[in-house]
Amino acid sequence: MIKKTLFILVCVLCLCLFFQWDVKKGYNAYVRVHPLIETPVYQGKLALYAEGSSLYPALFEDIKKAKKYVYIQFFIIRADNISMKLFKLLKEKAGEGVKVKLSVDRFGGNDLSRILIDDLKKSGVEFTFSRKASRQHFFYSINHRNHRKFVVVDGQEAYLGGFNIGEEYLGKHKKLGYWRDYHLRIKGEGVFEIEKQFLKDWEEDTGKHISPQRVPIARSNGANYQRFQLEKNLSKR
Repeated sequence: MIKKTLFILVCVLCLCLFFQWDVKKGYNAYVRVHPLIETPVYQGKLALYAEGSSLYPALFEDIKKAKKYVYIQFFIIRADNISMKLFKLLKEKAGEGVKVKLSVDRFGGNDLSRILIDDLKKSGVEFTFSRKASRQHFFYSINHRNHRKFVVVDGQEAYLGGFNIGEEYLGKHKKLGYWRDYHLRIKGEGVFEIEKQFLKDWEEDTGKHISPQRVPIARSNGANYQRFQLEKNLSKR
């Protein structure tokens, strides 16, 4: 009995040590090809949203106006009422000939059933899970989640910030209650940087390379902004 207990403890210790080694090795390998991002300073119009009730209508309205493409990436997308409204809109746009790409983190998209995903694909929406588990550095890959929340519409408007897609972000979760977060709508040259990052993630998740399009945008008086990104090995929700 004592030998068996010691054997189990040794195995657990070895697993913990391997976990730490794998996470460190995976992180080092990742940051070698994903260094700190510091974009130029751009100028454009910014809108700040602190509640889902104001963000979602603005976001959906921009998607409705899309003529060429819509790129969407979220950490979490639920299978609830607000998500279904988004899916319905995306299927409609795909039916109009708009290129629609939808990405959700592999863990954050657990609510999405295979039937729902197949329905999106049949309607012309390109879908992928982001950061799927890999055999190489397995423990690192399941720990390193993609928390980016991006939307790009025709290279003209982009959204980024802290909101995901779900009823809780409208304050409708019984336990969480009122939800306040921050999300930006950018209209201007900096949209190119968001599109470039989305397509880089898309290529890593699907193997399909697509070059970002630098859409000509007339200069206008607005705010100066710059994007920084430093990859981290530990996930935060």
